[in-house]
Parts: sequence; structure tokens; C-alpha cells
Amino acid sequence: MRAEEQAKRVEPAVLEQAVKENVEAQTFCFWARLCVYVHGRITPLLRSYLDERCPGFIDTISSQDTADLNDVVFWQKLRDWMEMHLFARAPSEGWRDALAYYTAADSACQRANDRWSRTKRDLDHGTRLEIPLYELWRDGEAG
Repeated sequence: MRAEEQAKRVEPAVLEQAVKENVEAQTFCFWARLCVYVHGRITPLLRSYLDERCPGFIDTISSQDTADLNDVVFWQKLRDWMEMHLFARAPSEGWRDALAYYTAADSACQRANDRWSRTKRDLDHGTRLEIPLYELWRDGEAG
């Protein structure tokens, strides 16, 4: 398996820490995507989270994109930005696939993906109207 081969290129503790940070980053991406899905734009609350976690990301989205922002396009741009700015070491050192594989296999990342699916379904069915603060959503305290 390619990811297992790539994992040999990095110290286990470094990979473990990168996976932990990437799980948090991907969880945040799910939440941010939901915010854009609901509002169709970057709200002031989402902007403050982005400015704190991803300084400079907002500058990569043109003002015309923010008027009627597609959540999938936003999500892809955010994930790409994070890989380039927060996790650049993995591709530059040849362990990008290892980071992606072990992140996706992490139970916390799987729970975040499931939470995203449930939240989106609830939004689509009208049983949920708002997105809670990130920390509450991440921790599963808000449904």
C-alpha cells in the first residue's frame, strides 16, 4: 500500500501529530462547509474562525465568489489551502498519501464525517435550522 510505504519516510511521532492536527482541520472544514451551505456566504462568525485558524485564506476568495458561494467549491478551496499552508511538509517530504490515509482512518475524522452527513440531512429536512458554534458541533454537544 502506498500510504504505508510513505509512512516509512517520516518519524512515527511526527506522522501521529500531523494526523491529529489534520483530523482537527478536516473537522473544521466540514463545519465551515455547513456554514456556507446554510448561509450561501461567509458570515462574520465564520470569517472570524477562518481568520484565526487560516490567516490569509479569505484573501484567496474573490469578492464575487462570496456573494453566492457554493459550499462544495468553498470546501475544496479550504482543504487545498490547508494542505498548502498548514500541511505543506507532508507533500514536500513525500508522505502526503500517508497523512491523508491515516487521517481518513482516524475514528474522530470518521465521526466528524458522520456528523456532517447527519447535520446536512437535518438541514435538508428542516429539522435543523442553524449551525452551532464550531466547538459545540465538533464535540457533538449540539446534536
